[in-house]
Amino acid sequence: MTEHTPQLTDRELRWFGAILAVALVVVFCLLLPLLYSREIPWWPVGIAALLVLLAATWPRSLAPMHRGWMRVGNVLGWINTRLLLGAVFFLLVVPLGALMRLLGRHGIARGRDASAASYRVPVTSKDPAKDLTRPF
Repeated sequence: MTEHTPQLTDRELRWFGAILAVALVVVFCLLLPLLYSREIPWWPVGIAALLVLLAATWPRSLAPMHRGWMRVGNVLGWINTRLLLGAVFFLLVVPLGALMRLLGRHGIARGRDASAASYRVPVTSKDPAKDLTRPF
């Protein structure tokens, strides 16, 4: 995980405050009331207005909130990476490997040939469309 967060400019902090305010209103005043058939809460609008006011007048006050937000994002990204890569490995790579093993196929040439001078496979055709010596 990244431990170093760069020094943010006032402009970047203003954008952070504005985007966070809009996201807060969209999630709590639009999406959740529509999904759960509830009435629209007005407290997110007040918090969003405070965020916009702070972003416009004193953006440095949002720096600790930005650092916390980025820490949470880094932790969630770390967890998601492990979950997604683990799922891809165990749901895609392992079954394909087991299937190939059951069928007796190998994706690579296996075994050692003591009499071979090299394991290099020479190119048989010189197709210019597939030759990447001079691609441009």
